[in-house]
Amino acid sequence: AEYLSTVTLICTAVGYPSVTIEWTGPDGEVSPTTEKPTRNTLKSILNVTIGPEAQGGGEYRCTARNWVGSAYSNPAFLSVAPRITSPSYSRTITTKTTAELSCTAAGYPTVNIVWTDASGNALPVTSTTRIGNKVTSTISITNDLGSGG
Repeated sequence: AEYLSTVTLICTAVGYPSVTIEWTGPDGEVSPTTEKPTRNTLKSILNVTIGPEAQGGGEYRCTARNWVGSAYSNPAFLSVAPRITSPSYSRTITTKTTAELSCTAAGYPTVNIVWTDASGNALPVTSTTRIGNKVTSTISITNDLGSGG
């Protein structure tokens, strides 16, 4: 899904006596946008908006219930392409000094951030923090070569 777009999920259940439909998402129970009952059929529509930090990405499932029992849908996985939300900017590091660079990205499934030097060699990561669908990765760079970085 694209950022700031809306994805529509539909769950239709048939049962007698009448059924109710509950939705669960990545953060627990969610409320459907609309429900359209007709006779012994209930159609539940859930609109999910993808936020700027991949909010809304994740697994969704609907459950139909009445006093006779319950039925569960297969999970629907709403994937969100990776997006850098807070990049580091170019810096000049003077001789024998160290700078910290951070990058924050979001997506679902969870993104991995890989740092490389100008030659494409992987650099060691100092720390990684994951909150929801957002990841922040930090590295420390030391200038051992001389002035200008």
